[in-house]
Amino acid sequence: MIGLRYVIKGFLMLAFLLVSACSSHLVHIKSDPPGAAVNDLQLGDLGVTDLTVQVGRDAPTKRESLNLTLTKAGYQTEKVDLLNVKKDQTIMVTLHSVPTTVLVETNPPSAQMEMYDSLGDPVELTNPSKIASQTTFANRRHIVSDDIRFIDLVLKQEGFKTLRKQIEIEPNKENRFFFQLEEIVGTLRLNTWPEGAAVYERSLGFLGRTPLELELKWDDLTRLSQKLDLMDTSDVNLQLKIKKTGYRTQESVEKFQLYLPNPPIFIDLPAE
Repeated sequence: MIGLRYVIKGFLMLAFLLVSACSSHLVHIKSDPPGAAVNDLQLGDLGVTDLTVQVGRDAPTKRESLNLTLTKAGYQTEKVDLLNVKKDQTIMVTLHSVPTTVLVETNPPSAQMEMYDSLGDPVELTNPSKIASQTTFANRRHIVSDDIRFIDLVLKQEGFKTLRKQIEIEPNKENRFFFQLEEIVGTLRLNTWPEGAAVYERSLGFLGRTPLELELKWDDLTRLSQKLDLMDTSDVNLQLKIKKTGYRTQESVEKFQLYLPNPPIFIDLPAE
């Protein structure tokens, strides 16, 4: 009797193992929100949530494990690994929306940056790198509200013309923009009658002889201004002295525009 009991017990255990070896299980895959594409590392595309996958040795897939990737436009990619599935189960994957980011790149880099919404109010920016600064600079990634569609952008860099652009923002993605800033270079055109006069500027010294056509770059222009910051300055003064043998020396103060073309200057030299 005892021997029969062990035989029956062994038979039942063997039957259980055989059934377990041939069994399959259902994995219900859901996401919040639904509609995420599900891909398995080995099986490829499985469909869109919510969906059910049969796994196990007796399943068509012949797989007991799943290595899942869930993707949905506007949301971050999520990965889920299910190893050695032994029973039916349901998995719920929460999808997190991709933040709306703006990356403005400039040449030269790190221009001072201002952003305004359609009402003219400053756009609230969050720097993911947690760099604390009262001034916002280009060439850094910033998170903005998903509700913003258009931004009025102002870029300032010393020695370069202020750039104003409206940029369009697509939500839940990285928005990248590149702008080449225009260097401030003014052209001085000056002639005299008669020609061949020497031209001097009080801060810059000897400029050349007439007819004169000379490019004044930012370093030159900063020497012409008494202001430490020329970012909001539109013009400077040229304090000129013109000399020619046999003619009376002429002195003249000429307004020189930083952002607009400057008309030619003509000076008539009276004879001594």
